[in-house]
Amino acid sequence: MVFKRHKRFSGRGSSLDDDKGRGRKPVIDSDAITSIRDEFDIDRHLTVSALATMAYVSIRTIFTILTGYLNMSNVHAPRMLKDSKKERRVRDSNSKY
Repeated sequence: MVFKRHKRFSGRGSSLDDDKGRGRKPVIDSDAITSIRDEFDIDRHLTVSALATMAYVSIRTIFTILTGYLNMSNVHAPRMLKDSKKERRVRDSNSKY
């Protein structure tokens, strides 16, 4: 073990970084992606933690699926406004200009 470390550091200098490709690769199967997409299409108001619970994966994995595989950059439930508040927002935004 000591000889391997000596050989490694003598060949590359004093770098402490690991070689590329080391460590466990993240594995997300297509079944998980399709199940998340299906659940999200049925109910867009689901939270990330609810999706993680349904799919038995971590919250970070849900974020990776939604942003990386399904190309959803802004994942949030839209806020439903009453008509009076919508009108007020339009009026306020027009009065600024």
